Amino acid sequence: MPNDAQSEIEAINARFMALYAAGDVAGFSRLYTEDAIVMLPGAEALAGRAGAAKFLEGAKARSVARVKLTTLELEVFGDTAWERGKARPNMPMDGLPRATNTS
Repeated sequence: MPNDAQSEIEAINARFMALYAAGDVAGFSRLYTEDAIVMLPGAEALAGRAGAAKFLEGAKARSVARVKLTTLELEVFGDTAWERGKARPNMPMDGLPRATNTS
């Protein structure tokens, strides 16, 4: 049975994915605090809500249509929790035929 922290993180991750897919920059950036740091492999760290907005705008400009978040580890210490997870980008395959379900 999920604990409260796990349920809250799953709900926030679902909101993150929905706002990301919708391209809702304002809503997406409100998921972050002003002292947040968005860190991506091989990229400069982006600070605060403005950094989160810059991240989303950049990802959308690179045609990353959606992202799937998966929690791999979660630990709770009183009123603090940390999560380790992975993000899987979903990029369109422009110019390639789309698979169709024939069943």
